[in-house]
Amino acid sequence: MIDTVVSLGCKVLPGKSVRRITRNTGGKTNGVECEDGTFYEAATVIIASGSWTPSTFPDPTRKGIVKMAMHLAGYTHSNGGEISRPRTIIDDPIRGLAIPKYNVQQLRTHLRMVYPELAGKPFSATRLCWYNDSPDGNWIIGRVPGDPSLILATAGSGHAYKFLPVIGRLVADTVDGTIDPEVAAKFSIERSYVAVDESRLEMAVAELDLDQLCTLEDLQINSKT
Repeated sequence: MIDTVVSLGCKVLPGKSVRRITRNTGGKTNGVECEDGTFYEAATVIIASGSWTPSTFPDPTRKGIVKMAMHLAGYTHSNGGEISRPRTIIDDPIRGLAIPKYNVQQLRTHLRMVYPELAGKPFSATRLCWYNDSPDGNWIIGRVPGDPSLILATAGSGHAYKFLPVIGRLVADTVDGTIDPEVAAKFSIERSYVAVDESRLEMAVAELDLDQLCTLEDLQINSKT
């Protein structure tokens, strides 16, 4: 394969390790800098490093902020009732995005295993990513039984945002009545939940304790974290 690439006029540089992506003053990528100090200017840089992508390029944003997350069973916010609803800055403008103190410590512990230097830096902000799960992990898209003029498009189950264009088409097809019957059955409100979503099966969901939410002080570095 390498011989074929070379025969097409490409240049292969084995043994080179990229240190960082470089950008011009406008923030546009203009090349890469290698560990040995060499710089390669490029009109376009393509990153095709497979499973090594996150560890190879933990590249911060222009503001120097690195975002991280933990995939957990999460919390409910029912306020003593039976139905959980998201808690955001609409509910509490000051602490609406705060996460439990325990999870702040968890983030630092796991960061030390992967990026020790980042674990020693203060956190600038937190937030909970609220999921709406279905039992089998599939979306719910369809007309409500007994009320055909009402359509539900919900139950993102943690993987809806990246499929937004696809979901939009499915919802539009549902409205038009042109959705494939097999697809409609897969996302039907009345479907039988034979399979179970196992992505967070062994994790325990807890009720969010508002008294244990982190403060700005908890996001700083101290001996406890």
